Amino acid sequence: MSHARHMLAWRAKEFLAGRAVLRALIAHIEPNAATAGILLGPNGKPALSEWPSLGINVSHDGDVVAACVSAQGPVGIDVQDPSDRTEAAWIWTAQEACVKAEGSGIRGMPRTVDVRPYSTTGTWKAYRWLMLRHLSAIPLSCAWRQQ
Repeated sequence: MSHARHMLAWRAKEFLAGRAVLRALIAHIEPNAATAGILLGPNGKPALSEWPSLGINVSHDGDVVAACVSAQGPVGIDVQDPSDRTEAAWIWTAQEACVKAEGSGIRGMPRTVDVRPYSTTGTWKAYRWLMLRHLSAIPLSCAWRQQ
């Protein structure tokens, strides 16, 4: 993995774990895309080189990794360290998932995404977001382009 070679050891470990989960999920969702090259966009958003319609994203924080794949277009996902289970971490995961789905990343100013405390779903621009409170005790949210 050429990207990991230029990273500090701890960062490379997180990166490679994220890529392994992402590759396994791609193989499950679209087996023909399992070996496609992963490119990074200008803000670091991953995309599959030969499968532009397949939306992918990955997040990692410490020992926690999450990935998402969509045959319906752009997606974003964010997970936070399991020790931070505060409402602020849940809100942040929804905000970051939205800007990751959009492809703007941190430059998209995630804190401007309106996420109300203790909410579970909402919309922002052309995206819908979902906090996965019903599936995870660890703050985890995803976002996707609305059809």
